Amino acid sequence: MRTRRKGISEITSTLLMTAAVISLGGTVTYQVLGQIGLAQNSAFLGIQESQRSVGELVSLVYASINPSSQLVVEVYNYGTSALTPQAVYVDSGIVLYTMRDTSTGATVTSIAPTERVDIIISSPSFSSATGHSVFLVDVYGNAVQLST
Repeated sequence: MRTRRKGISEITSTLLMTAAVISLGGTVTYQVLGQIGLAQNSAFLGIQESQRSVGELVSLVYASINPSSQLVVEVYNYGTSALTPQAVYVDSGIVLYTMRDTSTGATVTSIAPTERVDIIISSPSFSSATGHSVFLVDVYGNAVQLST
């Protein structure tokens, strides 16, 4: 004797498959985003460790625009060795700059430990102090990145 069984409707099966695909897609997306976050964090920690290993630890105090449309970035060296930039890059382009000790106003060529220095970037002219990536590169190729 045969019994006739009813299957699930096409609409119900479509809804079940859609729910399964969405849940699996969400899980995969969550995992991928987690891996991207780990990669970004690892890169940041690598740069920080590189700076720490050579004793060059510089932090941004503030950034502003002076009346001559120059970007002024004040930095503080809390590391154990002086940082002598050989080049300064802003937003991927090399720039002309001068450095002055904030307490004396004297022109300096390096940022000594526990010293605050203004880096005055004269070319190109800037309209805003925010949203810039500033890289200080020493003679050994070590780079310090600051974001304004």
